[in-house]
Amino acid sequence: TNANQGSATRSFSLGSSTAPLYVTLDDEFLPQASTFAAVQLQISRRQNVRDRLYGALHARRYASVAGFDDAIALLGYERSLSDASGSGSADVNASLRTLGGKLYQQTLSAGLQALPRWAQQPHLMFGLDIRTAHAHFPTRTAFDSWETAISAPLLWQPSARTSTRASVGWLVDIALDRRPGGDRMGPTMSVDWAHQPTHDWKVYASWNARLLQGESPYAPPLLAMSQRQRRHVLTSGWEMQLSRQDSFRIEYQHTRNVDTVPMYRFNGESLVFYWVREGGR
Repeated sequence: TNANQGSATRSFSLGSSTAPLYVTLDDEFLPQASTFAAVQLQISRRQNVRDRLYGALHARRYASVAGFDDAIALLGYERSLSDASGSGSADVNASLRTLGGKLYQQTLSAGLQALPRWAQQPHLMFGLDIRTAHAHFPTRTAFDSWETAISAPLLWQPSARTSTRASVGWLVDIALDRRPGGDRMGPTMSVDWAHQPTHDWKVYASWNARLLQGESPYAPPLLAMSQRQRRHVLTSGWEMQLSRQDSFRIEYQHTRNVDTVPMYRFNGESLVFYWVREGGR
């Protein structure tokens, strides 16, 4: 169930009692529960010791709000890097996203992950992640952007069954056209934790946030001005291994979004049940 979809109408009046101005706003982001079905496919093929091709397909269909049906197709290439100074990887990928059955977004992305040799301790490791992406919206070109993020992850594994990853960074989101609010930048943070008490099941949780400040305030007519975007995503889940290839997973996610564009502000919650099958050769 996803509680972030739905629609509602708000009506109010402005002005004096003798000369009122009646305003009606349609808001498609007000909470309304809606069930959905989703399919996700991930493929990875290693060409040799260093090179890997990978792809993913994720499609989601809502029972009551077809306009929010979405699908994402991704194809990428990754190369492992290693020398006397450390290890890491570099990758590039391209993705297409549809919304309501129509092409919504095209993205080209590249990333570099580095793990210096001196930062690799028995239970603690430091690293550096750099990623840049160009996003194009065919029907909303004013929202085209170029985004670059630099972060420093810390990996801590106190035991063979427990792992924690924390990361802090800085993100710059440059508007390539007349996007409302202009350029945005600010810190990013994330924490991931996983624990596997037995071979058959594990629990995990994560939190990530991006706290961006817009170049200038923006608001559609009659709505409050805003200049910042604050997004927090909290995820928790439980997974049980059913067989060598199959597992069952329950995942809860809460999203809070405060956007530069007020009509894009929302709180969303989802509870998803996964059946996962892994194959290979």
